[in-house]
Amino acid sequence: MTRKGLIHFRCRYCNRKLLGGWDQVGERRTCNCGERYRVPRYPGLAQRDRTLVDWCVEFVVYGFGGGLLSLFLAFLIVRFVPATVDTLAPRLLILGAIPLLGFLGGGLFGERGINWIGSVVRQIEE
Repeated sequence: MTRKGLIHFRCRYCNRKLLGGWDQVGERRTCNCGERYRVPRYPGLAQRDRTLVDWCVEFVVYGFGGGLLSLFLAFLIVRFVPATVDTLAPRLLILGAIPLLGFLGGGLFGERGINWIGSVVRQIEE
């Protein structure tokens, strides 16, 4: 049994009021402003219909953010490694591997990944 009535929501770009039926949830449409959206499951803002370029840009932006936060984490970890001749290779490994993992984590998990990495860095700093 489907719900009856209409879902009231707005376009994320032009803030135009839009309507959709409960049987149209998830359907892709184009607003009068030219932007594509999906009819949301709940009233409010329409879901943005992301393209492949949008996914790639988000991956790069969040990836670099995660890599940068992880680089700070790696510097904090390296700071506590005692300075001897034998510790150069592990330090370089830490300074290379942790930012790479941060880049992948930020790129794959987006804002959630960045927030998690930031919380780890804040816990270590305290």
